[in-house]
Amino acid sequence: MTVLDLTGRLCVSADEREIAPLHATILDLISAGRREVLVNLSGLTYIDARGLGELAAAAKMLQNASGRLTVTAAVPRVARMLAVTRLDSVLECCEAVGA
Repeated sequence: MTVLDLTGRLCVSADEREIAPLHATILDLISAGRREVLVNLSGLTYIDARGLGELAAAAKMLQNASGRLTVTAAVPRVARMLAVTRLDSVLECCEAVGA
């Protein structure tokens, strides 16, 4: 399993260079045959609709490649956004890294 640690903000107001690497990284992992990805959200301080969309798109890319994306360790603000948008019922979520 590959662990990706997200830090800072994942949002529309963020520099495009901060959001694009997630998409590119997922594509690179799929190309390398790595299809089990754990996204550690413990360092993510803020996420908006664009960031949520990026996580959903990453999950879909992996699903289409017969893989899986799991998100973990969301700080309360990010966990609340996942819950309000119901992405916590679409994305595979676990409480802590290694859970």
